[in-house]
Amino acid sequence: MSCRTHYGAIGVKEDASQEEIRKTYRSAILALHPDKLLDSSEQSNPLRSEFLEVQRAWKVLGDPGSRALYDCDLRTLRQEAVAAEDVNVGDMMVVEEEEDGGGFDMSYQCRCGDFFCISSCELDEMGYQFSRKRGMWIQRGV
Repeated sequence: MSCRTHYGAIGVKEDASQEEIRKTYRSAILALHPDKLLDSSEQSNPLRSEFLEVQRAWKVLGDPGSRALYDCDLRTLRQEAVAAEDVNVGDMMVVEEEEDGGGFDMSYQCRCGDFFCISSCELDEMGYQFSRKRGMWIQRGV
């Protein structure tokens, strides 16, 4: 999983104490506050978006209850990411085709009962190529 977590946004380790999170948050907010920016009216300013990201992270991590829920969700996402690496394209089924026949979506039912879905465009970007033969999508080079 390569997404930045709330911990990364604030700049602390995941096992940081509540006090350490609070202190680091306060330092970050002071450094990134829009009042300190030269042109605070500019919406696309990267420091402004970083300020908002730190605010969102604090909203979750500042409360021990919501932090515990977030940690649980984070662990679940990481476990699902590892499990998703075990899925092969050959294990998946075409579940929906575009009306023009130019693409499709594939799906795999996970152990948890939910589904992992991916589009033919995403597969193409990853190097998988398909062609349509006799009304079916066939992976080329297999």
